[in-house]
Amino acid sequence: MFRRIASMRWRIASAYLLLLAVTLTLLALVSVQLLRATYLRTLQDGVAGQACVLATLVASEQIPLTDTAQLNALVHTASIQLGARVTIASRVGVELADSLDVGVGTSILNRPEVHDALQQGQGANERFSAATGTRSGCILPPSAPQGALRVGVPLAVIAQAQAQLTIVRSSLGS
Repeated sequence: MFRRIASMRWRIASAYLLLLAVTLTLLALVSVQLLRATYLRTLQDGVAGQACVLATLVASEQIPLTDTAQLNALVHTASIQLGARVTIASRVGVELADSLDVGVGTSILNRPEVHDALQQGQGANERFSAATGTRSGCILPPSAPQGALRVGVPLAVIAQAQAQLTIVRSSLGS
């Protein structure tokens, strides 16, 4: 009788331990995804702010969109300062200046963030960039009636933050 009760206790205890392990694993996965979404929103807000400041700078400097030398100097300087890709596009979606010196003169109107920015005043999108070989988040605020400004940030930053979270979580658990 005693063996039977002890055996039953182990079965119940092991079932509870398994349930606890599964619950904690699911909670950790949901927490990481929630943190990623929150971090991405924060990153998008920060990039949107940076893009608005740059758009204001372009407007205040009164750089004509035909002056490619000044536009290129501005996007290269801004790119170094922000650690991001900076692109200026005309109202019809043609790249006028790009910090990576790729695609200038081509139409980027088919990009969702560009289309939204030119139609609604602001756009954001997370996608793989063929030019950089990375996934990037792009924000375009209204820079002026004649165009839009894009700031693209590699999403590797988010992956690094997730890796650091995993390291912190595992060190807290031990």
